[in-house]
Amino acid sequence: MEAQRVKIVDGGKLVIPAAMRRELGITTGDTVLVDVDDGELRVRSVPKALERARAILRNVGVRRSVSSKVVLDASALLCLLNDEPGADRVVDVLTRSIIGTANLAEVVSKLRDRGLSLDEVREALGGLHLDVRPLSPAQALIIGDLRPATKALGLSLGDRACLALAIDLQAEMFTTDGPLASADAGITITNVRSR
Repeated sequence: MEAQRVKIVDGGKLVIPAAMRRELGITTGDTVLVDVDDGELRVRSVPKALERARAILRNVGVRRSVSSKVVLDASALLCLLNDEPGADRVVDVLTRSIIGTANLAEVVSKLRDRGLSLDEVREALGGLHLDVRPLSPAQALIIGDLRPATKALGLSLGDRACLALAIDLQAEMFTTDGPLASADAGITITNVRSR
């Protein structure tokens, strides 16, 4: 569809032309996902976003897999679900990826904040067949031990929980978080947005 000029009105509201609403399959009162991608505003209906995530996942079985595990933090999984830059790198390791319960909870929280119902969240995550790992007592000690070394980076408890899981498993970690990717934790940390 051809681009159209629209005005931003009071309160930062944007009126989406009727033809675009029809193409997106959205009506008054629907929840949409809005993000900025490479300086452009992107609006997607929740069903279309889920459809896109399913399409990405259908290709996962075709990708080559290697045996080593990769720990995903919340930002890496959200990158995949939102089809953001770097999602292709997450897809490449999805069949051998692991996520901790704290980071999974963060993903669920973010999706709920964006207006998805819990059933829609379950649907989006269900097709991923994630290997979800609980927090162990050993990882709790690692999380606490990481605090002094990572405090200056501003890492959250969830960030350190992800690091602890990767350290415990001696696995590579994927993230989109720059400060987290720069942490010196004795493991390989990959920022999926950096090439």
